[in-house]
Amino acid sequence: MSLLYESTGNVRWPFRLFFSHRLFPSATDHPTETMAACAYDEHGDSSKLTARRIARPVPVAGQVLIRVVGAGCNPVDVKLRENPIPRFYLPLPKVPGTDISGVVVRSPGGSAFSAGDRVVAMLPIEGSTWGACEEYVAVDESLVARAPTNTPLLHAAALPLVGLTVVQAMEPVVRAFGGQTEGKTVLVHAASGGVGSIAVQYCAHVLGMRVVATCSAANAQFVRDLGASQVIDYKKEKFEAVLGPESCDVVIDVLAYLYEERAWKAKLLKTPGHYVVIASSPWEKGPESGADPLGFAIPEARVDRLLVGYTRSFLSKTLYSQRRHFVFVRPDGKQLAELVRLVDAGKVRPPVSELSYTLERTRDAHEQVASGHTRGKIVIQVSSEEEAAREASAPVAAAS
Repeated sequence: MSLLYESTGNVRWPFRLFFSHRLFPSATDHPTETMAACAYDEHGDSSKLTARRIARPVPVAGQVLIRVVGAGCNPVDVKLRENPIPRFYLPLPKVPGTDISGVVVRSPGGSAFSAGDRVVAMLPIEGSTWGACEEYVAVDESLVARAPTNTPLLHAAALPLVGLTVVQAMEPVVRAFGGQTEGKTVLVHAASGGVGSIAVQYCAHVLGMRVVATCSAANAQFVRDLGASQVIDYKKEKFEAVLGPESCDVVIDVLAYLYEERAWKAKLLKTPGHYVVIASSPWEKGPESGADPLGFAIPEARVDRLLVGYTRSFLSKTLYSQRRHFVFVRPDGKQLAELVRLVDAGKVRPPVSELSYTLERTRDAHEQVASGHTRGKIVIQVSSEEEAAREASAPVAAAS
């Protein structure tokens, strides 16, 4: 077993913080051509986001140039903007966003992608000033997958980060069960949100699990339609009181700072069982909220939570039959391609919010995400698919 690499070949966290920009070199600035973008020069509230013209990226070796159609907006994007972040992790000025859908306008020789291909990708979270909220993105082709054929390209931008989070979260669980997940019970918290809505579909329709979900009454039918067998209104009922001891084989928790201790005290898991914690942090600031008292943190992975999280996970794997898994999502083009196949097969659909935003309204999109009460995933329209396709038909001009 390597200290630096996981068994999958991926660099271990936290080494990814220091090495990702070397593994996925950043594009260079075009000397004359510019593009529309939304970015921030300093951390703070949404007023720090401003529309501007910035240099277009010039792809380096192994990268494809994509005309962006849709940019997914995730809670991590908002929290990275709001909180002071070390510059080695998040250089400034920063274009927010990691999820993109778009059309390839330039690809390197021997690439699996060609100009005109409809694609999706999750960009590396750390180490680059580039992001999703810009007209062009240069990204390592190993992180790119062809877009679903049965989904509008704009909506496909809702898939990468949340989909990869769920697949990577459930990977060790499926392996531990020897692939025998049919009929097992999983509790999915915050089931109407981006990660939760994919988790419900993936567990119900791909893994054949019985899904119990928590959400508000207003979102209950939405979650049932996704595949949940039982829905608990978190505003009126305590999930541990409804379910009782040893009722779940798996828990997927994106709000562990609120729910995890309650679940362990209630002895919710069966033996063997798996508690899957998605790296997260509270929206509220101040000591009462459990936010970082130093005001210096990677918000979705506070240092103290990471130390406790990974320690608990390690101990659970070595000492207990009830295991705890800590998940910090990573880009992966192969896993994303598998997710796309599930979308094309009708087993999963991108959880797109009914709310719509343009690039000029990125600030409004961030404010909506920060409310913490968005059904599905917000996608920002950067350009039209038709416009991107027209540009891809003249790739030399697009890349100049």
